[in-house]
Amino acid sequence: MGLNSAMATVPTKEKGSDEIDFVRWFSQLEGNLAETLNGVLLRAARPVQVGAASGAQNLASTSAGRLVGWSLREATGTAPGVVRIWDGRDNGGALLACVNLGQGASETQWMAPGGVSFQHGLYVEIITGAGLSDDVEGAVYLGGAE
Repeated sequence: MGLNSAMATVPTKEKGSDEIDFVRWFSQLEGNLAETLNGVLLRAARPVQVGAASGAQNLASTSAGRLVGWSLREATGTAPGVVRIWDGRDNGGALLACVNLGQGASETQWMAPGGVSFQHGLYVEIITGAGLSDDVEGAVYLGGAE
């Protein structure tokens, strides 16, 4: 069971003393650090590479967050591509979006500032087989701190 409040009185120059609620302060700090890059607060969306690009990953996030957009393209120009975006660490969660890409086509979708919340992580699945291209690349955009 967590603390509801942890108050402390600290001396200040202006008022003589001030009370600090450490639980509230820590909760705010934790929220602010939730979306940082090397300790710098990200106020805009954070791009995460997905698909065939070098260094890309299919598991874009391992925790809760907000999907605020994507930019994807089918890179071969010879077959259509299909991308599914799931709430979870694999394709067993709730389907958040399905993106159909024509041969050599691209799609960019922007849903900020709100976006779509996900609870369990964000998994990007590139559907292959049946004449579909597995050479899809791009990025999903995850919402930053507000």
